[in-house]
Amino acid sequence: MKKNNILLYVLLMLPALLFQSCLKDQEDVFSESASQRMTSTLNKTKEVLRSSAEGWIMDYYPESERKYGGFTYAIKFDELTCDVRLYGDDSEQSTQHYKMTNDNGPTLTFDTYGLMNKFATPSSEEYQAKEGDFEFEIMEVTDDVIRLRGKRTGNTMYLRRLTQSVDSYFAKMAEVEDNLIISRLAATIGATEVTGSLDSDNRQYSLTFNDSTVSNAYVITDQGIRFYEPVTVGGISVSNFAYDATTQNLTALDAGAQGTVLNGDVAADWKAYADFEGSYVLAYDENGSNTVNVSLVPAGDGATYLLKGLNSNFDVVCNYSRSKGTLLIYSQKVGEAGGADVWLCAWSSTEGYLTWSTESGMMLKWDVEADGTVFTFANNGYEGLIADSFILWTLIDGSSNGALSESSWFVNGDYRIPTLYSLTKID
Repeated sequence: MKKNNILLYVLLMLPALLFQSCLKDQEDVFSESASQRMTSTLNKTKEVLRSSAEGWIMDYYPESERKYGGFTYAIKFDELTCDVRLYGDDSEQSTQHYKMTNDNGPTLTFDTYGLMNKFATPSSEEYQAKEGDFEFEIMEVTDDVIRLRGKRTGNTMYLRRLTQSVDSYFAKMAEVEDNLIISRLAATIGATEVTGSLDSDNRQYSLTFNDSTVSNAYVITDQGIRFYEPVTVGGISVSNFAYDATTQNLTALDAGAQGTVLNGDVAADWKAYADFEGSYVLAYDENGSNTVNVSLVPAGDGATYLLKGLNSNFDVVCNYSRSKGTLLIYSQKVGEAGGADVWLCAWSSTEGYLTWSTESGMMLKWDVEADGTVFTFANNGYEGLIADSFILWTLIDGSSNGALSESSWFVNGDYRIPTLYSLTKID
């Protein structure tokens, strides 16, 4: 009986002895405590951040699927604050506080409101904003590159040391962006044939090879573009490219990928923004039997046009797509009448359905074989409705209130513009 008690005592003591052994092993591995190591990491990161005289360029991707593409911040860090600029919003700058904290790991947080919060700030149009980050886990720190992970999106983002002024870097980005008009890609990487596309409006790329497709977002750089993450084809990994506006080619800058070129191509029916200005005849209905004289007038922002002439009460906003080289017309509010909002809604005249979704609409297609400048109309690809027409409709508090009855708003005496046919330039 005594032997059994001794054996039981030994068995009960064994886990404690093993646990103490494990603790001793850990003490042998780390000369500092966990809190000391955390403090060291945070101090080291802050030291590196402050060490760049010109600041840092940040590849920033809001939304977990990166559907908005990549954006570029320039950030210069001082002891407690940082100066922030966002490419494309050159008039906007902010100085805001930041802090280095232990939040389940080393974390960089921009903790006062400023440009770093732009993509995370809700509005009446975007109640979730663009689901952006302003808190970042610090994943890896070197003297020239800091790898971060957005705490909200989980997206990998990078801070890269600037070796030139922000103005210089942004100016080079603008030159790349102005000349990056390619929409189709083709290459041979290793022995693998690759085809692809580039959506410069939303900064997205797609590459197809070996019967599979890889799609993701990219950012503009001072030399060309950089993919969100590397794409490996035939053992060759590519992500960073220089763009040659003369040849319209993208040449890989990645180690081990020298000589890899994505050959760019512009669609035959591509047109520059400035090409759309002028007077036109809009033909619609069966075989274009109804017509109305209209004009396309630049809105002054380099991104939209105003379609004038349908009715004196309203103009229609047309969005220029750089990647497609054309104009798109979406469902949109055009005014107010009789206590209701007046909308030009995308409409399927064959199915009898309409929508005021601002993602639905139609696009112009340049008829390259026609004499003069002639555009036809096509659905813009919105899956919820295959639109072929537009219709004037009224909404109250965002809900349908029926067809517009105010005849002073009609187009050629009708609230419907069925079966859009063509737009022919007359000057």
